[in-house]
Amino acid sequence: RGRSLQLSLGQHIVLRGTVNGLEVQRAYTPINPVNAENYFEVLIKCYKDGLMSQYIKSWQEGDMIFWRGPFGGIPYGPNQWDFVVVQMLRQALCSKLLE
Repeated sequence: RGRSLQLSLGQHIVLRGTVNGLEVQRAYTPINPVNAENYFEVLIKCYKDGLMSQYIKSWQEGDMIFWRGPFGGIPYGPNQWDFVVVQMLRQALCSKLLE
């Protein structure tokens, strides 16, 4: 039977690596379906001078990479947060207009 990450809303996993003796880590949110088994996918943007990008570009077939997690999460229930989100958006817009 396959295994799945079974992440909750807002959870992420952390990629760890070493570049020039310096440990780097970045958080990524998997983009595959929640019920995907035996794999996960993340979208990673590589930057020309980024430390994590240098680490990723150094990967060779068969290399072992290290992920930690899951971390984070947003407690969610249907229709639970509508008012809060609207309220926060309204406050942000109003404060921007008053500047």
